[in-house]
Amino acid sequence: MSETPIANSTSASAPSIEETIARIPYIAKDYQSVFAKNILAFHDYIPEIAEAFSDYEPSKFELVATDFSVDLATIGTDDLVFGGDGFRTSLMDFEYFKLSPKATNFVVKQSNGENRQGFIHLTYLDQLAELEKESQKYQSEKVFFPDSLGMLICFGLGTGFYLERLFDAHDVNRLYIYEPNHDFFYASLHLIDWANILKHIDKRGGSIHLCLGGDEEVFFGDLGNQLFRKGRYDISKSFIYEHYQDEMIKRALELFQQKSYELAYGFGFFDDALMAVAHHYHNLQTSTAIENKLPLSDNNNVPVFICGNGPSLDKNIDLIKEYQGRVLVVSCGTTIDTLLRNGILPDFHVEQERTRPVRDRLLSVDKSILSKIAFLSINTISPEVFKLFERSMFGLKADEPSTILTRELGDVGMQIKRVAYCNPTVANCALTLIEALGFREFYFIGTDLGFPSGQHHSKDSVYYNEEGEDRALFDIKGQDTISLAGNFGGTVRSSSAFGYSAQSLTAFILRSPQLRCFNLSDGALIKGAKPLEPHKVAIDTPILDKKALVDNCFDYYSLDCQSVSDLFLHKLEALDFNLFIDQLIAITHEPVSDRFSAIQNLYKQYAFLEGGGDDESLYLRDMIRGSILYTHTILSRMLQSTEDTALALEYHEKGLLVVREYLSAMKHKYAHSLLIPDDTIMAKEWESQTIFNAGEE
Repeated sequence: MSETPIANSTSASAPSIEETIARIPYIAKDYQSVFAKNILAFHDYIPEIAEAFSDYEPSKFELVATDFSVDLATIGTDDLVFGGDGFRTSLMDFEYFKLSPKATNFVVKQSNGENRQGFIHLTYLDQLAELEKESQKYQSEKVFFPDSLGMLICFGLGTGFYLERLFDAHDVNRLYIYEPNHDFFYASLHLIDWANILKHIDKRGGSIHLCLGGDEEVFFGDLGNQLFRKGRYDISKSFIYEHYQDEMIKRALELFQQKSYELAYGFGFFDDALMAVAHHYHNLQTSTAIENKLPLSDNNNVPVFICGNGPSLDKNIDLIKEYQGRVLVVSCGTTIDTLLRNGILPDFHVEQERTRPVRDRLLSVDKSILSKIAFLSINTISPEVFKLFERSMFGLKADEPSTILTRELGDVGMQIKRVAYCNPTVANCALTLIEALGFREFYFIGTDLGFPSGQHHSKDSVYYNEEGEDRALFDIKGQDTISLAGNFGGTVRSSSAFGYSAQSLTAFILRSPQLRCFNLSDGALIKGAKPLEPHKVAIDTPILDKKALVDNCFDYYSLDCQSVSDLFLHKLEALDFNLFIDQLIAITHEPVSDRFSAIQNLYKQYAFLEGGGDDESLYLRDMIRGSILYTHTILSRMLQSTEDTALALEYHEKGLLVVREYLSAMKHKYAHSLLIPDDTIMAKEWESQTIFNAGEE
């Protein structure tokens, strides 16, 4: 942290604010009485804070009285933090913020009519997105600070006086405060009426979370945890207040701006979850799972090449050929075509997408070749894909409704290996599944997770023709949205999905200290995977008996799950999906009278959902949670973007009508499509432009 934080500068363009604030007298209080009252209040509401600060001793900054106010000073000096007036500086900074507030802006994209799978989610989300677009006619171009907020994220508390002013004029459903300096928070316990603030928030049904101390990584992780617990839809339009300037605040704000897309990504949705339940059930009946058991020690020192289809795969083809006999080669998704075109037969192939066209695309590979390759995937993939391979195994994808319900079966369900961090790309899936088989040394090749030099895939992939021309199967223009740290320095352009993939790989690696990972790719940095130039690779392990190695994996880990499918079906049929949906719809009918009650009703819906209804079913929760996060993203944005409250509520009610129709449609589809696998036909552009042959079986 810098020696002395600097309060945000004010502007001479609005002297009326300065004059108004200057006329507010500072009334000195009995600081010890205020402190004692606040500590008692925190004992009631957030006891861990009371415990941490009851006997706290400031280490760097102390509270001092000035001629006309109060301030913080560096201990042992006359250096004042807020220019001698920590009271009016706090109030004035907040008033200027309200004149020109900053807010996040994550918009739900429309499908543009592309809905080959017939997902009801896209149908109703498009209606909501169209409604939001219509409401924008009544919105000013400038962001305004509404009377009621879904979420306010404060970067810095300082003396805290602005909080009292905030709650005098506004309602906040969720208040999140990051204050890296414990001394500042300790001072606020003597200065402001925390007891009244906590009581007010509780009475109004809101919540407050304080992140005290910690660097920017601690802050972002903590914020993410809060959003995951209480609803990530709020991040679509959260108001962002930087109260004072300081190096730690600056780094936290920069990290938030760089990575907040992760918090608004990967919600999932109802149709996708329903499809996965069907696939899971049929895979239990007809396929083999990975048993959850002690790792196979024979695999510990076998190097593994995880091959993605990124641009840098091209320059590493010769490297893969050189070491093919000494390493396990794993192809991810469409990489199988690229490797085979270059005469490389992968030992394992991995897929992750759950729709049936994955099977259609793999028909481009001769059956006799597929029979030589072992297949790994997760329980949510189409059963038709497993039928293409002679040997296959699957793991349970974490946080899927079907996985949750299976693990609730007890020991019989827990015996199947559950894999976390296995999405959003096939590289994520490959790492977690191969690690589940006891392998510990990994080399990422072609897992660029970005667009180095403007290229999006290997030139030998199905995305380019034989002349190296782009077949327009990948929308790089629409995907090129963010910058990520590069593996070999600098930055690389990327997409939200690839950024999320890099973060997921990082999380898995850092939580798995037994792994030894190296990244040879030219794209995004994967923390925990050591950047390694291809010419520096030196693998001297003996030539592998690939057949024996793979056979050993299947002999040791294969688990027949046919009996599990019957238990799963019995448990599934015991749940009352219709009742769960009806109860949620009932909450949407509860009357709202103003913007804040509408915001709180949205949260009440989400809280009911998060609790899993009367059955407290995590399965029911996760069946529709993603869809509700999407619908509430739009509803929350509309409520806080239209200055006219009556108009905002009018559009809110129109939005709720769409949500009710969507929920009712879920009941119908659940009743008629449960346990029916996906039968989507491959898109025309893939049929006509890839090496797929529709007549080949």
